[in-house]
Amino acid sequence: MSNNEKNLRKVDSPEVHKKITINATIKGTKRISQFELKERSQIKKALDKKDLLAKPTFDLPLQLDESRADHEGEWTWGTHRNWEKPGDSLEIIKAFRQNYVNKLWKEIFAEKYNYKKGTRQKHIYYPINKLCKEARQRLTELENDDFEEIFRFRLMGKFRFFGFTCGDMFIAIWHDPLHKIYPIVD
Repeated sequence: MSNNEKNLRKVDSPEVHKKITINATIKGTKRISQFELKERSQIKKALDKKDLLAKPTFDLPLQLDESRADHEGEWTWGTHRNWEKPGDSLEIIKAFRQNYVNKLWKEIFAEKYNYKKGTRQKHIYYPINKLCKEARQRLTELENDDFEEIFRFRLMGKFRFFGFTCGDMFIAIWHDPLHKIYPIVD
C-alpha cells in the first residue's frame, strides 16, 4: 500500500466519500492541510484555494504573481480592469513593482500612514464581505468567492492594489484608482 493510499480513508458520512490528508510546503514553511472531498478531481482546486489563504512569510521578500489578474472588461464606474494599458495606473503599478517586489513582508507590514487621528497600517487585509457588491460578484465569476479576506496595498492617494497572499507571493487581482472596490464614507 502506497503512502497516498494510506492517507485516503472512507468516512461514514454519505456526503463525504474520502478524507484526504495533504502535506503542503510553501517556500520554507510547512503546513498540514486536511480536505474533505467527494471526488479526487477536487484536490487541485482545494489545494489552490487553501494555499491562497496562507499568510505572508514575514522574513521573505514579496514575490509578485500577475498571471491571475482580472484584466477583462471594466467596472460600472468606468475603470478598465486592465492596468497594463498606458496611463496613470500602469505608471503606479510599475512603481509598485520597482518598490515592493523583493521587499521583505515584515517591512511592508511595518509601513504606516498618517490620517486625522494618528497613524494606521498602510497595507491590510479586508474581509471579502465588506467589498462592494460588484467586486463580490466578480470574485464569484472568477471562482475566488470562497475566500474570507483579500489583501490591499495602499499605493498613492485613493489608488489601491488588491490580491491574495500565498506564502511570500502576492497574487494580484485588481487595481482600484478610485477607491471604489472597498467603499469608504467621505
